[in-house]
Amino acid sequence: MSNFHSFQAKMTKRFSSGLQFLGSYTWSKSLDYSGSAASGSGWVGGPQTITNFAAAYGPSGFDVRHRFVGSWVYELPFGPGRRFLSSGILGNIVGGWEIDGIGTVSTGRPFTVYLSSSNNNATEWPDRIASGTRADAQRSNWYDPTAFVQPPAGSYRYGNEGRGSLYSPGWTNFDLSAAKNFTILENLKVQFRVDAFNTFNHPQFGNPNQTVNSKNPALSDTSITNTITDNRDLQLALKIQF
Repeated sequence: MSNFHSFQAKMTKRFSSGLQFLGSYTWSKSLDYSGSAASGSGWVGGPQTITNFAAAYGPSGFDVRHRFVGSWVYELPFGPGRRFLSSGILGNIVGGWEIDGIGTVSTGRPFTVYLSSSNNNATEWPDRIASGTRADAQRSNWYDPTAFVQPPAGSYRYGNEGRGSLYSPGWTNFDLSAAKNFTILENLKVQFRVDAFNTFNHPQFGNPNQTVNSKNPALSDTSITNTITDNRDLQLALKIQF
């Protein structure tokens, strides 16, 4: 069982000067008992026990609360039919260029904290005695491990931590392109473009170490040592339209 609720908004604007902009925003929440076979459970894992799915009801592994995506196309005002350098050799050289881009800003995804060992042979999930979030969260120390403790010895019960109780860092990414359009014949056009994915080569960090020291949570490593996107990629392309 799963459910998804969201608020979505979109804005499109086309200017007469060759500028187009599309912005979309989604505020959402996705809940389930476990990830599907196709999408997986992400960093939240599955239920602790098949006899009590309700105890595992929480954020989906792909749950993202806030996400904004903006894209734009700007045809530079140079060359034939444009405001500047509408004639001459220089106008033909600098004309026909457009700048495209996509920017994405997103909050992080949920993760579950686990114990390194268990007294009860019944669970690897801890009891949550505080929020676990840190106002001064850094990649070297993302959450407060002392908020997660081992259930009392001999209690033989599952930890009360909720599935997906904490969230990883958000991320920001920009993809940019520059394209030159040539008109060969009335019905034959050629476009040369340069695309840069993750243009600013900004690392997008993933989830922290999810396991806390069962005996002494304060000694736990809660650092983030992984990224979830590729480094900057560049590609050249030539496209013929007819």
